[in-house]
Amino acid sequence: MLWSVRRELWEHRWLWIVPLMIGTIVVAVFAGVAGVHAGNAQKLSGLFDLASRMLLMTGTIVSFVYCAEALHGERRDRAILFWKSWPVGDGTTVTAKAMVAMLVVPALTLTLLLGAQVIARFVLVPKGVELHAPMGSPAAAALEVFAATLWIAPVYAWIMVVSAWARRAVLLVAFLPALLVSILEAMTRGDGAIGHALFYRGVGRHWPMNLSVDFASRGPMIATPAPELLRSPALWAGVLLAALLLGVVARLRRTMMALS
Repeated sequence: MLWSVRRELWEHRWLWIVPLMIGTIVVAVFAGVAGVHAGNAQKLSGLFDLASRMLLMTGTIVSFVYCAEALHGERRDRAILFWKSWPVGDGTTVTAKAMVAMLVVPALTLTLLLGAQVIARFVLVPKGVELHAPMGSPAAAALEVFAATLWIAPVYAWIMVVSAWARRAVLLVAFLPALLVSILEAMTRGDGAIGHALFYRGVGRHWPMNLSVDFASRGPMIATPAPELLRSPALWAGVLLAALLLGVVARLRRTMMALS
């Protein structure tokens, strides 16, 4: 299992390069703005909250892209013929790919969040400014990353299902049903409840509801704290669904190998 995970990281080096690059830019911008507006604690807390959301969304999008590439790539370049010659079962391979999306990338995201906290404290504490943001402490950041990963797990698993059989445009095929449902709902009902629920299951949890960085404007991440989310039956139902979908992925990989 360990070597399978290492193989994924070796084949997809962008998994850590892209988040590090974006994280560095986000943290650098926040540090620069914080140095200019060090006296406005409310505005700085809003800015830090926005920066945290951007890091979390970056990790989610990176995992989306990886899940789309995870099985589609090895079929496209026929690398599956080589890896199937090794004594590693489809279940182990799929589990390793899921661990990259749901464990390795979130761990990197958490590392970036903790680094942002250290820099924020280094810049603001000497000036007597205290952050009051949801991701302002290591425990809160760790809990949010953990809860958000479980919350989005069925989406990751669904993209891997599509990656196992779609010939091209995996992300488009994966998200097209949700897009069509949202459009039909908007045309018939007009309230957008289903569309908002589907969006919230993905990047919507961390989507900034108000780009004015006004910390008084509370978004979904604040309205549904991580401890409350972890007690939600919907989260654990999604985790069960993700496990079932990963089983489907393993069977599809076995079938695709036979067709190869």
